[in-house]
Amino acid sequence: MIVNYGFNAVLTARPGMGDRLVDLLLTGLNEGSPGASEYCVVYLVSRSASEPDVVHVTEGWTSEEDHHRIFAGEAARAIVAQIDPLLAKESEYTDHIPVRGKAAFFRPGAGPPASCRSAPAEAAPFHPTVRHHSKGDDHDHGTTRPGPRTA
Repeated sequence: MIVNYGFNAVLTARPGMGDRLVDLLLTGLNEGSPGASEYCVVYLVSRSASEPDVVHVTEGWTSEEDHHRIFAGEAARAIVAQIDPLLAKESEYTDHIPVRGKAAFFRPGAGPPASCRSAPAEAAPFHPTVRHHSKGDDHDHGTTRPGPRTA
C-alpha cells in the first residue's frame, strides 16, 4: 500500500510520564487498534534523546479519509481518552504528504534481520544521519541525537 497522507505529532507528557505515554501509544499497534489497520502503513513511536517526556509519533495512511474513519472508531477513541490525562500541553501536529522514502521496521526484541546487521549492537554506536543526494553531492543534514557527529 502507498502512503498518501501522514503527519508527525509531538506529545509532551507530564513530568515522569514519558514511559507510560510510550507504552500507551504502542498499544496502538495491537490487533484491532488503529496502527494495526491495513490502512495505516507507518506507525512509528520515538523518544526525544534529550527530553524523556517528549514523544514523537509518525503516521502514514493510505488516505486522510481512511485515517479519520479509523480514528472515529471505538478503539482509537479509547486510546486517545487515556492519552489526554498524561499530557502536559496540547500536542503539536504537522501534516504532510509523503513523496518518497524508505522505512524498515522489525518486531520489538527481535532486532534487525541478519542482512541489516554489520556488527554487534555494543560495537556499533547509534549515530544516524539523514543524507540528501542531489546532482552528485552529499549534504549532511544533522544527527537525531546530540553530541559529536560521525559522518
